[in-house]
Amino acid sequence: MPRNSKEAASSGERGLFRDTAKYASKFSWVKALRRDEYRKRVAEVAAVVGAVAVVLAADWVWKEQL
Repeated sequence: MPRNSKEAASSGERGLFRDTAKYASKFSWVKALRRDEYRKRVAEVAAVVGAVAVVLAADWVWKEQL
């Protein structure tokens, strides 16, 4: 069994993957899982941006002290 639609050889196999994806997307837990992954990524990006802002602010304060 191919793992994804790109590995599917026939159009019937590709249709099976497409139908399965449509069927799975109707379940709220699938949507919730996608939403949780999105929130995790947003939180990671926000943490990195915040850390960079703190480092830049500390550098600016350090230079002002000298």
